[in-house]
Amino acid sequence: MKKILFIQLPLIDHSYSYIQGNVEYAPASIAAFLRYTSSTAEASETEYLPSIISNFGSNNTVISYIVKTKPDIVAFTSYLWNVERNLVIARSVSRALPDTKIIFGGPEIHRSSWALTSRHSYVDLFVMGEGEWFFPGYLSGADFGDTCELIHGNSYIHQPEKDIIPAECIVEPFTNNMLNSMADGSTFVELTRGCPYRCSYCFYSKNSFRVRELPFDILLKAISMSDRHTISEIYILSPTFDRSPDFIKNLRTLGELNHGIRLHTEIRAENINPETAALMKRAGFTSLEIGLQTLTPGALTAVGRKSNPEKELAGIKALHKAGIDLKIGIIPGLPGDSPDKFITTVDRLVAEGLEECIEFYPLMVLPGTRIREQALREGAVFQERPPYFLLDGWGFDFDTLRGISSYVDEQTGAASSFSSLPDFTVTSSGIFTNSAMFDGSIPGHWNGERYASSIDTNIFSFFIVLKNAKALNAGLPMLFDNLPEKDQLYNIIMFTDTVLSEKVLHTFTALYQKDSLYSRLHIFEDWSSGLHHHWYQVFDSADHYWKAHGAYELITPVLRLTDDSWNRIQEGHLLPVKILVGKGMFSVAGDFLVREYGDTIEDIAFESKEEQRRFFTETGNEFTESAEFRTLQQ
Repeated sequence: MKKILFIQLPLIDHSYSYIQGNVEYAPASIAAFLRYTSSTAEASETEYLPSIISNFGSNNTVISYIVKTKPDIVAFTSYLWNVERNLVIARSVSRALPDTKIIFGGPEIHRSSWALTSRHSYVDLFVMGEGEWFFPGYLSGADFGDTCELIHGNSYIHQPEKDIIPAECIVEPFTNNMLNSMADGSTFVELTRGCPYRCSYCFYSKNSFRVRELPFDILLKAISMSDRHTISEIYILSPTFDRSPDFIKNLRTLGELNHGIRLHTEIRAENINPETAALMKRAGFTSLEIGLQTLTPGALTAVGRKSNPEKELAGIKALHKAGIDLKIGIIPGLPGDSPDKFITTVDRLVAEGLEECIEFYPLMVLPGTRIREQALREGAVFQERPPYFLLDGWGFDFDTLRGISSYVDEQTGAASSFSSLPDFTVTSSGIFTNSAMFDGSIPGHWNGERYASSIDTNIFSFFIVLKNAKALNAGLPMLFDNLPEKDQLYNIIMFTDTVLSEKVLHTFTALYQKDSLYSRLHIFEDWSSGLHHHWYQVFDSADHYWKAHGAYELITPVLRLTDDSWNRIQEGHLLPVKILVGKGMFSVAGDFLVREYGDTIEDIAFESKEEQRRFFTETGNEFTESAEFRTLQQ
């Protein structure tokens, strides 16, 4: 029996914003298929990388777990946001476990993916296709014949369309007890595999033109499992949930259940009227994703998106009026569009009162898509590595795209990226070490070797009591010359009331900032958004805080709420943009904090975990303790 360890890593971000979306659905589907299919049930033992390690672990933490587990096969689910990190980890695993087979699959694997542009001898196979097709053959020693080829020295297997898994053979993992709900009670349920549309920029149906619909009863079964699982939300995996001929019937069935679970999915809105929108609301749909992309008809035609933008907009308005939270995706840079026409799309959505629903997505020129072929043919420029953003082409250039991003931020009031404060609730115990606190006046405390082996998380914070600002000049190189850099993000939080010169930090940034997925993702935003090191300064003095707030461009100033600063605020002092609530202050200023920061929870942090929990509860936000962290005290 072969022991398979599945690994699916999230997009790393300074605020852990994406971990709730890292549901290991693809690995779970494969594992469920292998367990419940008689021909493969005895051939393998499956395991997932524990979600707490997957979501929070540093590269070394992930590698250590794999090496201790000693699987026969390590299977990496690869997306554009994790494939580079997967390769780094795979190289180390291969050195430590030379007999372990390493396999890469997932949406990012395609013959034209960046991952296959050079040889990776430590990866045994790159697989494009469904795991349910690949693993039974691989485990039985099958010869993949002409489905296997060498690409730049890499062994690459692709699934023929004739071998696409029939719908009746797909094993839904959640309802078959092979997938747990997330810590916040959310889970995924697949009802459709494939997409009936062929938009040129999309890679959803990368290896099949067939659409396979799973029985609607699967969703009903998932809902019925709420008596055994804590289920708060079900994300229905279906690119066009409303295309089913039984769509209205299914909505009525859901409405009659009165189930109380939030439902979320993707739809095309052009056939939605007020009556259908009301049915969706009653059925439990509290949020929906709608890929509008643009209201320019010529651009929609050029990318093969057959929709009527005016009907789509009418459907969107009906859903919005019904009280459903909408995420309306718009993409600048499509062939047939122009900067002026795209701005018109933004202005039209804002005029209709939909500004809070807009989600801005730079155009990704993905491997394997028709738009990639068109870009190469017509000389459009895009990033060679993930996320493959368009940089220049079809009437858009980099400066224009960046200007459009800024314009969308201004019109919607929701920045494409925001700075969420780090966690200040430091403890002396926990599963992971995710921060270190030290006195910056002691030179030896800046030695990065003291902390390198303790960095267990992919985001690590340094809390530095800075009594002398000059200590930064000599201290920062000592600290970061000896710390992990690859796939690692850092928060540097300085405690001082001195308004600092940012010159040394700019010099440091120029020397230590490296090209990475994280930096590439933020190229159209404020220049500091994509930095690996985020800088914060905590002030006790309200006067010094406001002076720094007007002077800094790199450091984020934070006012610590104490009795003194609270008195200043009550006297009519301006509202702090970022605030750290000192221990005990929520009992004093709770009503004020709930009123002023309840809708901008990224702007507030707490020294007390219990007070943080109370704030989240009173503001109606979900408080999820996904991991227990500890802090090194020096």
